[in-house]
Amino acid sequence: MTWLNNLKVGRKLAILIICSLVGLFAVGITGYYFLQTSSKSMEVMYSERLLSSEWLSESRVHARAISADIFRIMVTTDKNENSNLTKDINTRAEEFNNYMALYKKLKLDDFEADKVSQIDSNLAKYREGRKVALDLANENKNQEAYEYYEKNVELYADAFLEELVDLGEHNRQIAEKINAENKANFKIAVIIFSSIVAIASILIILLGILITKRITKRLNDFVVYIGSLSQGDFSVKIKEESLNDKSEFGVVSNAIDKMTKNIIELIKQLGNTSEQLVLSSEELTASAEQSADASNLVASAVTTMAHGADEQFSFANSTNKVVENISNKINVVSENTKSVSSLTDKAKISANAGEDAVVKAMNQMEIIEKKTSETSHIISELEEKSVKIGQILDTIQGISEQTNLLALNAAIESARAGEAGKGFSVVAEEIRKLAEQSQEATKEIAGIINDVQNKTNSAVAVMNENSKEVKTGADVVDVAGISFKEILQMIIEISSQIHEISDSITEVTVGTKESVDSVNNIKNISSNIANETQTISAAAEEQLASVEEIASSSKLLSQMSEELRRIIAKFKI
Repeated sequence: MTWLNNLKVGRKLAILIICSLVGLFAVGITGYYFLQTSSKSMEVMYSERLLSSEWLSESRVHARAISADIFRIMVTTDKNENSNLTKDINTRAEEFNNYMALYKKLKLDDFEADKVSQIDSNLAKYREGRKVALDLANENKNQEAYEYYEKNVELYADAFLEELVDLGEHNRQIAEKINAENKANFKIAVIIFSSIVAIASILIILLGILITKRITKRLNDFVVYIGSLSQGDFSVKIKEESLNDKSEFGVVSNAIDKMTKNIIELIKQLGNTSEQLVLSSEELTASAEQSADASNLVASAVTTMAHGADEQFSFANSTNKVVENISNKINVVSENTKSVSSLTDKAKISANAGEDAVVKAMNQMEIIEKKTSETSHIISELEEKSVKIGQILDTIQGISEQTNLLALNAAIESARAGEAGKGFSVVAEEIRKLAEQSQEATKEIAGIINDVQNKTNSAVAVMNENSKEVKTGADVVDVAGISFKEILQMIIEISSQIHEISDSITEVTVGTKESVDSVNNIKNISSNIANETQTISAAAEEQLASVEEIASSSKLLSQMSEELRRIIAKFKI
């Protein structure tokens, strides 16, 4: 996973966010597809099967009623009643034609088209015979009309009624097939939804763990390394994998490594210089003591002191150059420290930008949560429509029950009529059977609608689960935001420590400048001694005072050298 280590922190988080969005998008598209499929199936169920069953049922009711009216005309001789029954027959025939016209406008399959053609053929023959029978009945030739109807008309009536029943059964079978397809699609949807959610969850969790480990590992390395530096231990090395990292952590690691190497080099130079300075100060002290002992021997001391003063002046010049070189090195270290401080400031700015990106991701998660809620609301409205369809079916079932009751009453009345009511009793029995068939068909459709409602409820439950998952995703992004803030805080702490290092280097620079001033003083004193040796014969006491002053300065220089060596010894390289 080297490529992942080399990515910027922002890009790592972007990969995690994109994977989350892809998973949500896949869930949304899949849900939309199956909801659209379910909606189309329900539309077909209602427009092509429920309505068609209703129209066929109404057509059979009117056909049975017309047959009943014909039998009533054939058993009565009252002209007014015959006229009313004829009007009722015409009205019902018109209603029958309207329902059949609506049914023919549907998209009919081969079976339905063939049945409709047979119905039209039998219906035409039936109506021709029915007209003859009605004409005879209106002339009060009831017996002749009944015999004609029984021989020439009734078989066509039974034929097209049977064909209407076949069409109703065909529609019921198609409705059952659609219901079975809906159940199969629901199972497929559950499997696909579960697979997408499982795969997306596993991928996001693995990426989250991987990215978090990469970031925390780098931060822990920084904490350990910077902690060692703060204790003065420069022997700890930055890991090679951190130096090869192409992300922000790699940039900071290389900058700190470069700074550490410069500081180690500076400490080594200061150590060497301090050793030389101690030795030089000891030699200077010994020379001063020798000059003090020789002050009683003025003649020989003048020559010796002049020679020693020249050597001392030369050594002071050399020491001045060494100390100035140390000062220059420290100035370079100070500049490098300022550069590192600038880099940490830039890292802090990048971390702030990353935090803004996490805030934008949190806002996007809120938008996704709102869209999921809107989808759940649409499915709830679909459930309400299914309930309304169920109420309509209850009304149809009530009508069927009333028709059945009316058929029972008609059968009772025909039984009371005796022989004259036998034909009417047959019609009443047919009406009762038709009502029972309508009742059964209504119950089957109600069962199908109930299945659709159950599926809709399941879809609502799934959408609620999706809403919870979206909420969980929003919480994960919130946690990422908190982690990013912690990263920013760590960078701020690193910046503070680097500033402290810069301040320490500045203090060392000030001390080095003081050393340069002291060496310059020594050089000036040595110059004065050289000048005084030319007139030492006239001022022996003045020469002795100068020697004492040199001894005091050399002791001070020795003390400063020891202090510098003790400070350098605190650093471990």
